[in-house]
Amino acid sequence: MNFLSMVFSSFTLKPLFVFLPFAVKLIGCGRLQLESASNNAPLGRSQVFSVGGNPMTIDRIATLGLVALVVDPTRTDRKGVCSGTLVQKNRVLTAAHCFANPLGKPTIVQFGIDAFDAKTLSVKVKSWSRPSSADLALVELETEAPKTWKSAKILTEFPIGFLPQSGFGAGFGRASTQTPLTAGIARELGVQFQNVSRGTPIAVALSGQGKGFCYGDSGGPLFVTLKGEIYVIGVLSNGAQTCETGIDNFTLTSFYGNWLSKHKMF
Repeated sequence: MNFLSMVFSSFTLKPLFVFLPFAVKLIGCGRLQLESASNNAPLGRSQVFSVGGNPMTIDRIATLGLVALVVDPTRTDRKGVCSGTLVQKNRVLTAAHCFANPLGKPTIVQFGIDAFDAKTLSVKVKSWSRPSSADLALVELETEAPKTWKSAKILTEFPIGFLPQSGFGAGFGRASTQTPLTAGIARELGVQFQNVSRGTPIAVALSGQGKGFCYGDSGGPLFVTLKGEIYVIGVLSNGAQTCETGIDNFTLTSFYGNWLSKHKMF
């Protein structure tokens, strides 16, 4: 199945909202909902957590460089959270649509297991930028991240003979579609890839029925292992309206390798 037929399939695989003619509506905690411009029928969601995923230890989170971006860490409803990856000591890779949240733009990057724990180490957001027409963003921090957090490696192009078939994602989203108060806790989830190829901007990740990413996972990393090293190859953009469907779309860093290189991410 080619890229165009994939994103226009009847199974509501959500295309990146910047590429296709759909209206974008942001609701609640920054949930991205794509609607048909013709009939307003919901097509999907973003700001998406690993339903059925495995809880992460603080050491695992720090080793992978996983972080949470929050509008207000004191919110008791646990809304207004996105996920991201530390890629330099003062920069985070995430999804651009996280900064179109009706609750406000993320102001704090949290370094811990729980994005809404008052004891979690945090750094303020200074600024952010994005490549034109892409659901990808680099966030600059006011100060450096904690020394215990490692900077993740980004794969800006697939080596010859290598196209990933499987990997895992991570984020701070809900444990299920219907349980918003479970957002903000770090989890990871293994996935299989569909339609990954050179020259396409998205990867479709399949995690199996009853599992998937959910609200709060937006901007979270997609990892693969190559020659014993873990690399970020994508950023979570959107997925099925019901998180448990197990189909999610990631923006591929390889498609925006030139932009990332210009920003000296390596």
